[in-house]
Amino acid sequence: MESDLKDYAIKVEETFHIMEEEKLKTETVFSSIAEGLFTVDNNWIITSFNPAAEKITGIKASYAVGKPCHEIIHGELCKKHECALSKSKKTGRVMLNIEGKIRDSMGHWLPVIISTAPLRNPQNKITGGVETFRDVSELERVNHELVRLNNIKTDFLSMVSHELKTPLTIVKGYSELLVHGKFGELLPHQKEIVSMIRNKVDKLNFLINDLLDVSQLEFGKFKINKQLFSLTKLLTNKKEEFKIIAEKKNLKLDFNSCPEEIVINGDQERISQVLSNLISNAIKFTNPGGKINVSLENGSNFININVVDTGIGMKHEKIENIFDKFYQIDTSNTRQYSGIGLGLAISKDIIEMHGGKINVKSEPGCGSTFSVILPYKTIN
Repeated sequence: MESDLKDYAIKVEETFHIMEEEKLKTETVFSSIAEGLFTVDNNWIITSFNPAAEKITGIKASYAVGKPCHEIIHGELCKKHECALSKSKKTGRVMLNIEGKIRDSMGHWLPVIISTAPLRNPQNKITGGVETFRDVSELERVNHELVRLNNIKTDFLSMVSHELKTPLTIVKGYSELLVHGKFGELLPHQKEIVSMIRNKVDKLNFLINDLLDVSQLEFGKFKINKQLFSLTKLLTNKKEEFKIIAEKKNLKLDFNSCPEEIVINGDQERISQVLSNLISNAIKFTNPGGKINVSLENGSNFININVVDTGIGMKHEKIENIFDKFYQIDTSNTRQYSGIGLGLAISKDIIEMHGGKINVKSEPGCGSTFSVILPYKTIN
């Protein structure tokens, strides 16, 4: 009997030590966790409030513990049982990364990311709830600042683009008058110089139009005017447009289309802009002696326009970024390819606004394939 009592006492003592160790572990985790954490019982009384919660809210645990949750943390939402913690207790489910607000010691509302879970007893009955929260005030402030700076940038691009447009139009107009001899006949070398001026003005206009498009896209003012038009005829026009440019660089440019005429419902000017971007890029990044093939294929509900070149190609990590605004494949100070990295970004937006998408496959030294996929309607 005495031996049994002694063994029992030893077991009780061991159990007590185990419980103390577990309690110490729990308190250590509770105190060291970086996120604010508090628990409530079934009467919505706060039963614990960790140091991180004190730091974020400025409310002492000694003040918070023992008070109703709605008086300290969530206000009316908690009182009406509409907060995330209420939903966890009601449904018995864990809720993760919910945007919310909590009240600090000054009565101000702080933006936080909340996670909640029900607390259960050994019989699996819900006896309360636990909530963790992470202060995102600084992140929200930085996001607001980024939006403000982005708006300033967009406004600046739009303003500069408009201001440059007028003088460039005048320069181009006068250069055309000079070429046509409106101010007297030009010598051959003078005509060549004026033609160079016109070409440079056209390039600047192209860049300015891209900047204006980006500005309109970011402000949601970019318009797509859809109507039925022949994609087959548009490609034929592109063939004539780029034929001489390709020949000057000693490139073979082929166009292949379906036997039947393909008509789509879209903005012809914008689709033309996309094709010009893709074909001009293929010419730009393909060395003399290379080949470029533009093909049009029809499927059951979509048509594919493929622009395939034998150019320099790209690494896989660069493919992920080529549709980002202002992205440059060659970022070195001595880069040999002109452009400001807007054409593909704008093209992607245009195609997506038509309910389509652009895919790209490429290998360094093996060329690239850009595929435009668009919904279409055939001519009867």
